Amino acid sequence: MSDDGLAPGKRLSEIRQQLGLSQRRAAELSGLTHSAISTIEQDKVSPAISTLQKLLKVYGLSLSEFFLNPKSRMNPRWSLIRMT
Repeated sequence: MSDDGLAPGKRLSEIRQQLGLSQRRAAELSGLTHSAISTIEQDKVSPAISTLQKLLKVYGLSLSEFFLNPKSRMNPRWSLIRMT
């Protein structure tokens, strides 16, 4: 578990959601299946490094950013501005 208290799958889920991606869209972009992403995000399995790299590439993160900087998901380049 990372320093911020979130399991890796939960962190991946939060990052994906902050980017406004559905699991299905993340699957399309990464070449993974929707069910694989779902299973990973539920922490039912630990992804292989190659699988994790595919997801992180879509999310704009490196492996080192994901593991060494738990707050990296708050990167300003991901900020969304909602105009109402």
